[in-house]
Amino acid sequence: MVQVMFIYFALPMVMPIRIDPVTAAIVTIVINSGAYIAEITRGAILSINKGFKEASLATGLSQRSTVLHVIMPLALRRMIPALGNQWIISIKDTSLFIVIGVAELTRQGQEIIALLPAHWKSGQR
Repeated sequence: MVQVMFIYFALPMVMPIRIDPVTAAIVTIVINSGAYIAEITRGAILSINKGFKEASLATGLSQRSTVLHVIMPLALRRMIPALGNQWIISIKDTSLFIVIGVAELTRQGQEIIALLPAHWKSGQR
């Protein structure tokens, strides 16, 4: 929620841009999920025994072929459960984006009140 609030409210204060609520939500979920997915990928690759790499290099495969054909298929099998969990968490986190919508409605209400004649604000007609 802090990331959503920062991107939608604080970033426009620092930079002279106006961010659409949908764009702010997408950027937030990409940044948040991207960090977790990068860590899942890193952990899966590091969990592969270095003997696989040494054996494939010893058989004459290049460094690139070793990663593409030996390390990544093994790491992918280990990543699938964690990536599934991350997908579910990302879907659940989208409910936090209502904070942007509610704040946007509140702000528009404040702007409408600011445009009302002064005698309406005081309760006199």
